[in-house]
Amino acid sequence: MALKVAALEAEDVATCDLEVSEQGELHRRYRIEGVPMVVVADGEGVVRAGFVGTVSSEELAAALAAARDGREIR
Repeated sequence: MALKVAALEAEDVATCDLEVSEQGELHRRYRIEGVPMVVVADGEGVVRAGFVGTVSSEELAAALAAARDGREIR
């Protein structure tokens, strides 16, 4: 999943791979409880989508488009 998500990085899209042992605060902030989990947050840190387990590239692209537009994807 990390490679699929990293491929989406752009000037206005930041990605990071968080290890709970190193980034526990961010795991708590975004309520990451499963692995793998992808959280899509907007520039203000508002979570717009979240996926537990594997997710398709199409689903990720739709979630990014929604976040850019200020919409949530469930």
